[in-house]
Amino acid sequence: MSRAQRALIAVGAAHADTHQCALVHLGISALGDGDLHAALNLAGMLKPNVIFILAHQHLSADAPLGPQSAAKPLSLGKAHGLTTKSIDGHSAKAVKSAVTSAKKKGGPHWIVADLQAPDAPPSMPPVE
Repeated sequence: MSRAQRALIAVGAAHADTHQCALVHLGISALGDGDLHAALNLAGMLKPNVIFILAHQHLSADAPLGPQSAAKPLSLGKAHGLTTKSIDGHSAKAVKSAVTSAKKKGGPHWIVADLQAPDAPPSMPPVE
């Protein structure tokens, strides 16, 4: 079962138990999986308490994994009506703060944790 398929299960679980919050951690390769887009769409429609965290690792041009989406990662959550936020994925404090805030507010959230190495030349455009 792919992580994107697990995202669909998390949306269903969060919808079934409105007193709980589901959290899904995804990698950049999930962007090319149709199940992720189905999960984001369903979350936008049902508004369950679910948090999607995308670890946005910038890949160099010679990486074996090519581009996974024509859209910028942050725009995917917005397109599906989710509350979106971009954070520094290297900061545990930023991740904890974003997750705590999302749990408190409720509803579906799309958090993009940018993992660009601070001293590395950018190989892909930064998250917008």
